[in-house]
Amino acid sequence: MAVCVEFDVNGNLVAADPQPATFETCTLVVLSGPEHAANPFVLTVEEGGLIGGAIMLLWGAAFGLRMLRRALDVG
Repeated sequence: MAVCVEFDVNGNLVAADPQPATFETCTLVVLSGPEHAANPFVLTVEEGGLIGGAIMLLWGAAFGLRMLRRALDVG
């Protein structure tokens, strides 16, 4: 869970009251739970699709270059 926090007059961090609808206006955002865990295997469907598409594009480019090399090979 993400919480928007700010400094009070004593320099302590306190939760902003009320919490804003979006975190773009927050000075500081504190994360707790799985949001801050850097686990590369926890992906959304969109992120997995982007990675899969990049891999397919790379393999396709390598195959195309290989076929171009074979087509231009005269020996």
